[in-house]
Amino acid sequence: MDIRLRRKNIEQGINLNLIFTDKFKANLLNIYFVMPLTRKDVTKNALLYLVLKRRIEDLLVQKKLEELNCSSLSVRLLKEGEKQVISFSVEGPRLKSYKDKANFMELINILKSLIYNPYPVEDVFSQKNILKEKDYLKGIIENRIKDEKTYSLERCIEEMYKNENFSLHYFGYIEDLDVIDNQTLYEHYHKVLSKAVIEIFYIGDFDEDLIKYTIDFFKQEREDVFKLKREFVNGNVYIKNMVYENRYLEPGRLVLGYRSGIPYESFLYNGLMIASKILDIKLKNMDYNINCIICKHKSCMIIEGYVFSKDFEVTLDNIRTEIENMKKGFFTKEDVAFSKGLIRNGISYIYENKLLLSDFYFSNIIMEDNRTIEEILLGIDMISNKDIMEAFQQIKADTIYFLGNPI
Repeated sequence: MDIRLRRKNIEQGINLNLIFTDKFKANLLNIYFVMPLTRKDVTKNALLYLVLKRRIEDLLVQKKLEELNCSSLSVRLLKEGEKQVISFSVEGPRLKSYKDKANFMELINILKSLIYNPYPVEDVFSQKNILKEKDYLKGIIENRIKDEKTYSLERCIEEMYKNENFSLHYFGYIEDLDVIDNQTLYEHYHKVLSKAVIEIFYIGDFDEDLIKYTIDFFKQEREDVFKLKREFVNGNVYIKNMVYENRYLEPGRLVLGYRSGIPYESFLYNGLMIASKILDIKLKNMDYNINCIICKHKSCMIIEGYVFSKDFEVTLDNIRTEIENMKKGFFTKEDVAFSKGLIRNGISYIYENKLLLSDFYFSNIIMEDNRTIEEILLGIDMISNKDIMEAFQQIKADTIYFLGNPI
């Protein structure tokens, strides 16, 4: 199954991306507002997301959506490398009749009004609502540490990339909330509407009438749109970090960060994926509750899991030994075949979920990668043992982070 993307430019910084398929029971319209991830705006963007989310959850809005056979309407806040994204998604009926098409056009109307005119009676956001959402956002930020797995992973990333925007947390920072009021957030909201890169995805069945309607509906003259850049992938390690964060936690959370310098778009990145999957399996076979993952935007490898503080040094030594063995080619053809199969299955599952399909092609666009899913799968099949060794030999240790009892 090979899905091709049909892409149309609507206006400066606004693009319509069409994927025709009859695989799904409902059609999907997904709109991504893409902004640079910066310390100055990250908290305002997170607060704006919560304000718009609250409006979408309004009971009157939900009742109207039910009348149009809308299966879901949602908004998400995402971090894509060094970009911050607010994504609006709506699912509606397949176009089996004229009524279906009319209903979907009305869904587009509702979605646009919620984005561009969420509070039509007011010229600014309600100060009461802003205060409520600020308290809610403060709670989200304060409660980060309660999710030990996510928190420790994010802390390792923060230490690895402390002088880069990739280190920023996408929900922002409590100290920034005091200077945001309803007026400043409303002004920032209009800045986002006028400057954000907008990627519109339509997945399902459609005709030229619906395409034209969508283009006309979102067409608007804009100037000075954000210039988005592909993340710089640096494989050099200048200073190795060792960070211990004491907390009563047993077992503790160990996170190791490695740089590779191999861009996601590179053929050799496939070798890095396979090598990390083989390593992941080997570590699990040693009875470690440890995972090995790759962050594609910066091409870093993260090894993370639960480790008892008394086993810290032994675990670290064993992980280092396994990495050195991988670099020397101590893996079998069965290891490679099994790992390729797991990766293929994971990537192929994208075909089964229209939101994943939309997110996949969106991510590729902002990473300036025009490969299809089939082309990526083919690249994985072509990787040899030599490629795997070459990729892993570029791995360099950068950061050791431990959250738990004193060692």
